[in-house]
Order: sequence, then structure tokens, then C-alpha cells
Amino acid sequence: MPSVDYAIAVIGGNFAQFRAYCNPPGTNQLWATLHDAASCTGVSAVSTARISAGDNPGGGGYWEYFTRYMCHFDTTALPDKPITSAILKLYSSSAVFDTLSCTPSLDVVGHTATPANYDYTNYALVQSTLFGSKAKADWNSSGWNEITLNADGRAAIVPGGYTPIALRISYDRLNSPPSWGAYKGAAFQFVGRDSTPGPILSITYTTISVQTDPATEISSLSARLNGTLLDDGDDTPVQCGFQWGKTVTYNNAVSVGNVTESSTFSVVIGNNLEPGQTYHFRAFAVGASGAIVYGADRTFIASNSSADTRVTSIIRYFSAGPDPVYQMEILRGGVGGVYIPPTLTKKPYSTEDTTAPVSNWMNLTSADYSKWISTHTLKEMKAIFGKQPTFTEWAMWKVGGGSK
Repeated sequence: MPSVDYAIAVIGGNFAQFRAYCNPPGTNQLWATLHDAASCTGVSAVSTARISAGDNPGGGGYWEYFTRYMCHFDTTALPDKPITSAILKLYSSSAVFDTLSCTPSLDVVGHTATPANYDYTNYALVQSTLFGSKAKADWNSSGWNEITLNADGRAAIVPGGYTPIALRISYDRLNSPPSWGAYKGAAFQFVGRDSTPGPILSITYTTISVQTDPATEISSLSARLNGTLLDDGDDTPVQCGFQWGKTVTYNNAVSVGNVTESSTFSVVIGNNLEPGQTYHFRAFAVGASGAIVYGADRTFIASNSSADTRVTSIIRYFSAGPDPVYQMEILRGGVGGVYIPPTLTKKPYSTEDTTAPVSNWMNLTSADYSKWISTHTLKEMKAIFGKQPTFTEWAMWKVGGGSK
């Protein structure tokens, strides 16, 4: 799977980054006032980024400052493929400064600034949803520090655009002040983008590609869904399957197991489809990394009739004349379905039964069938059979005595 490093964006000759101080040094603020402030002092040229919080040396429980860091990584060349991992890399040559009573962590979050227009006076642009963190005990003071982004962090990455990443100290993100005492502070320090080596966002993505092929073997009850695994992305084994349903929310999924690259796969769904109903489906592929990709949406329409369609109504006939006979006409497939009558020669008052073999079926076109005797509804058929009868069961239906 490809793994590519992305640097901070350079837009209009300027690096898309800045560090914000909420209140300049020397001021006294209560924690809540400082944390919720909407204005700050911004520094756009950041050779050394210092993410910190400190109380005021004058005492009285007041706080002096926070700092937060915002940047955009240039991911304009990143293809729109499922991301399997993302790591933020920060280079430091300084140990974590911490004289507070709690152990801090450096927290990665998002922000809402635009790369072309950073608002240096709006401290509230930095968000609080955690993308990843690095504890003080794990900080490397003489090299790279790697922070693996979680699912929220990976979801914030913008293929073909600019990815917003921000940093804030854990006390600040959690809005949980450490114990106040004599002048204390905590700070993580790393190299900013306008120095070398600057921050890096290392992204690994999958090139798995799957194709949804047309459905085949479509009847009123079932259909075969087909797909092709075009590329396994070196993320093997790859498990494939389908999502399907009446809408693009699908609501059903079925796996066909592991599939090799360039191979086709299929599965039969149904025995419970609705005749005439449109169904949506798409193929999916899941790599060993957990990355999942989908093929395009396709549709098929369940047939109104087929050899396996269940019977929806039956009409019994008798012919006029000196030697009348009974005939049965079966409707299968619902409205718009096909009428196929079995030929049953049967005198109306006889006690004998005659079975209608499938081979005797014929189209009911003769004008001799001049009168209906009765119509059996689906409910009545269920009562006779104990369930909705199948086409084959109707083919073997026996006709007894009747009446005019």
C-alpha cells in the first residue's frame, strides 16, 4: 500500500500555519475567561512551535496564557482512496517543560481556519475532538515524535485539498485546569514549518479497486449479483461481497469470502424478492488492513413471472354444451403476470379426480370456455395448502366435483 509524506502547505508564498497566544504575557485571567476567549495574539512565522499553558507569577490563582498551533497540510496530490493509517510527525530538540502538578499530553485536534485566510485574532478556531496524543513520558527530546491519528483524525484528511490539523495542550483541550501554585507552566516544543525539519503528515492509503457487474439469472424470487476485484492493493487477503436492498441504503449485506486480484465473484440472493420490485446493489472489498471500498451502485428489477413464481390467483371454468368439462386458469406473478391453464377434462358431476400434468398446459383461447364457476383468492389457496402454493403445487392440483 502506498505511503506518502505531506508537508505544511505554502500558499501565496506563506506557510499555512500560525501559533496563537490567548492573552499576551503579563496579563492575569481566570481559567474560564482565558479558555473561552475569542481573541488572541497570532504569530504566523513559527520557527519553533511552543504548545503551552502557564499561570501568572503574581499569584492569586490567575492564569497568564495558553498557546495553540494551527496548520494546513498540502494533501492536494492525495488520491481519494480509503486511508488505512495517518501519522503526524513532529521534530523536537527540547524536553517537555512541566512544572505543573499534573502530567500533560500534546493533543492533536482539528480547526476551522481556511488555508488562504487565517484569522490570527480568533482563538476559538481550534476544535476539541481528539485525533491523537503524545504523553510527556513518551516525548522524544532529540528527534521525531510520531502521533498516530484515530478514525476521527483520518476522516478529517482532505484528499485533493488542504488538511486542517491543530495542537493544544491536554489541560486546555479538556478545559480542566491543573492545581495552581507558584509560577508554573507546561510546554511541548517542536520545529515549525519555516525551519527544517518541519511537521509531516504521513498517510498510507489502499489502492484496492472493486467493480459491480450487472446482475444475472433474475427471476421474481431471486437474482445473481456479480462483481470483479480489479486490484487487491497488496492488502491481502481481500474479502468481497455485496450490499443490496430496495434503496441505496441497501440494508442487506452478504460476503462471498476471500477473492484474488482480477477474479470475478458472485452470490445468489432472494427466495424472498418481490416481483416487479427494483433492487439496488453494489460490490464491496475489505482488505487485511480493514480498509473497505465499494463499487458503483447498480439496479435490477425482479421479474413479474418465471417458472418459480408463486401463484397469486386461480379461476375455474366449465364449458357449455352437452358434454361440459372443467378447466383451470392459473395467474402467476401478480398483476401483469402470465395466465397458463392446465387442461383438465372433467365432467361436472363426476366423482373422479383428474391431475393436470405440466405437459398438458395450454393457452386458454377457446371460445368454448364461456362461463366461470368460481375464483379462488390467495387467502383461500393458503387455507387449502397450509401455505402459499408454489407453481409446481398448482400444476399437481386435483379437481373434484363441482357445480354449475
